[in-house]
Amino acid sequence: MIEPIFSDCSYGYRPNRSAQQAVKRVQQYAEEGYTYAVSLDLSKYFDTMNQHMLLNMVRVHVKDKRVIQLIKKFLRSGLMDNNRFVKTTEGTPQGGNLSPILANLYLDAFDKEFERIGGVRGRLFN
Repeated sequence: MIEPIFSDCSYGYRPNRSAQQAVKRVQQYAEEGYTYAVSLDLSKYFDTMNQHMLLNMVRVHVKDKRVIQLIKKFLRSGLMDNNRFVKTTEGTPQGGNLSPILANLYLDAFDKEFERIGGVRGRLFN
């Protein structure tokens, strides 16, 4: 199970977490004296994830090679563009059932580094 490794300050695509909870957390920080909040939107995030790096991150937590192969097939399943099949060599399918957890895994290293260098409280949204 990968979910428990994610930072407490990560709210996007997490079970039992919501945007409203993230806003409440920001309000708590403001009451503690923090004066800045930063909102980021990672343009084309799902489309541009490096699949090789992502699979290496998955391998840290998943030891079953059959599961790794299934995830690899999911990532490389391709897409339809104007009734034409297009191979995919980067990114993860938006709306795919594995995409949210893969996206969080991919961003987890960022979260941990941000917390390590003293980032205010990590990332509240994906």
